[in-house]
Amino acid sequence: MKIISSNINNAETLDGSFYNSKEYLKKCSIYIFEKTWQLLSDDSELKKPYSKKPVEFLNPLISEPLFLSKENDSTIKCFSNVCTHRGNILINKPCKLKEITCKYHGRRFDNCGKLISMPKFKGVENFPSNKDDLIELPTKKWRQFIFTSIEPSINFNHLIKPINDRVGWMPIEDFKLDQKSSKDYFVKANWALYCDNYLEGFHIPFVHSGLNQTLDYDKFFSYLEHNYNHNIENEQETDDDDDDDDDDDDDENIDLVIQEEDDNSPVSKIMRPRTRSTSSMLL
Repeated sequence: MKIISSNINNAETLDGSFYNSKEYLKKCSIYIFEKTWQLLSDDSELKKPYSKKPVEFLNPLISEPLFLSKENDSTIKCFSNVCTHRGNILINKPCKLKEITCKYHGRRFDNCGKLISMPKFKGVENFPSNKDDLIELPTKKWRQFIFTSIEPSINFNHLIKPINDRVGWMPIEDFKLDQKSSKDYFVKANWALYCDNYLEGFHIPFVHSGLNQTLDYDKFFSYLEHNYNHNIENEQETDDDDDDDDDDDDDENIDLVIQEEDDNSPVSKIMRPRTRSTSSMLL
């Protein structure tokens, strides 16, 4: 077990094994990423009631198959996209359905993920039960963007409020993706190594000469907030950040601990055996 001090003055660099260990990567996916809120989609394909859209949670790190569903009351819900019988994917493309029928054995689910029926199962005892319903994940929406988490440990409002305070003045709902100006960069590196690099600006004068000419390096700071970070060229340097005393989160002075895997966790009991194992079997 490796403990990293929350006080940066006492912190040391992680052991090199953390960046190339498959065991640590698996634990990070469970104890860090499954507990975070992740962006799934915007609502552009979910305008009408009963609209469905397949999505994935953090592909390719976790790749949990999910789908978004527009309810008749205009709310948007998120469900496991894996049939509870034999793990078949239910929704393969955006569509509009009041009921979902598995194309493997004909299981039927209503718009809320509840199992309605299955052919040739007449007379089966204790069927259907709650175990046969599709698992629902929590959803949160900010502007047109939809988020979910497998096992959230962060209050979404605490996460999004400071972001909205900083950029919420912009007409974000009117933004359009410009494919010609967009580019994807695929970095073959451990996620933590990439974050380490982004969190410090020491390399800017040596690696990013153009950026170094644009910004005032002496005023460039990385701010670590409770649940996120941002880099900004600031007007003035501050020695401390005591403005968050009114935040009622319980994560003040929390140390990072790489925990041992707990087979009794809600995620491993609910999500992993019934969805991830069966869906990965189909890949």
